[in-house]
Amino acid sequence: MSQFSRTGRVLLLSLLPVTACRWSDSLLTVRDRGGTDGGTGGGATGGTGGEAGGGAGAEAGSAACRGSVCVDHVGTDAGNGLTEGLVVWYRCESTAGSSDTVLPDSTTHGNDGILVTGAAGAPAYSFAAGTVGNALELSYANEGYVAMPAGLLADACEATIATWVYINSNVNAWTRIWDFGQDTNRYMFLTPITNTDDLARFGISICGNTQEEVITGQAPILTLAWTHVAVVLGPSGGTLYVDGAPVGTNSSMTLRPADLGSTPYSYIGRSQFSDDPYLDADIDDFRVYDRALSPEEIQTLASGS
Repeated sequence: MSQFSRTGRVLLLSLLPVTACRWSDSLLTVRDRGGTDGGTGGGATGGTGGEAGGGAGAEAGSAACRGSVCVDHVGTDAGNGLTEGLVVWYRCESTAGSSDTVLPDSTTHGNDGILVTGAAGAPAYSFAAGTVGNALELSYANEGYVAMPAGLLADACEATIATWVYINSNVNAWTRIWDFGQDTNRYMFLTPITNTDDLARFGISICGNTQEEVITGQAPILTLAWTHVAVVLGPSGGTLYVDGAPVGTNSSMTLRPADLGSTPYSYIGRSQFSDDPYLDADIDDFRVYDRALSPEEIQTLASGS
């Protein structure tokens, strides 16, 4: 890998088999955005609003929100390297700047992303020096984001989503490095910082933001430094990696991408919730796998080799 143009760091989120999870930061919480609870639509509080009530009905509802089509899934070992199971690879190597409207997929699947400018109409993205070659710059002020194809992980009982990210500011909580979903009830996301604990967080839900299964990091994603982040979901839990090292795990996590369905709204830099701010960051080497990468594979990605 060429010399970084900025301080090099890597962030990775991975879902792994239970037998592979050895980390202790397991967490399952009710999400609180610190504002007024929302209704059934979008918004900063979005989702289904307040916490479920007590008693047998609440327990049954909670159980329904944990059911997974992947309950009997058995993970398989991969032996063909870092191209196996790779369904999206955005290398972000454009030299056309804001005139480009397509983010090419470097796999053979043709899963190109669409570069989107927000309502203001001003340029909301560009390309500049990244960790290897160029990187995609997203403008928070002009609401820039990437719209990915629907159904990338529609049948996936395992997944890995990994990328380099250069966060320009963490002033706004609940921004999205990425977010796959149908609406504000069914989704999964990675945020560099929340306003509840000031930590990075992965979340997945089929019942809105009061019933998320989460993995919490040990710190927010650093600003003004290239960081490699990855989430790995496998048969027995999920793990969040930062710069190749596990920083959080949830071995009791039951939900997987297959439980979300086709996810017609899959974004880099934008949330399912309309009141969440857009991402103020650069993105490079964005990868989506339909398998759980091993810790060694995550380390390889984070090393840039």
